[in-house]
Amino acid sequence: MRNARFDLTFLTVNGIPVELVGGSLIVAEPEGITTPDWEAVCRSTETLELQRQPYDVELGTEDRQFAGAALLVRSDGTSHVFRGGSPLMGVRDGDLQ
Repeated sequence: MRNARFDLTFLTVNGIPVELVGGSLIVAEPEGITTPDWEAVCRSTETLELQRQPYDVELGTEDRQFAGAALLVRSDGTSHVFRGGSPLMGVRDGDLQ
């Protein structure tokens, strides 16, 4: 399995910016699969009232941007887990090792 991890510095949920304490984006490509799976785990500075439903998310590091549709798997108001529901835009060929 090839994979990559990115430290997140920003997040938008349905176009609304969310200030982050921090977060991680994990991208994994299981053997024989051409579209990688992805998951983002992040912590917001403010409490968010998010429902378990699909969202359009934009994620970024200091020098990279990613975007895709994701399902909110879990949230306690400040810690949030999004699981990819579409291909993740912004992943480059050399990212996964």
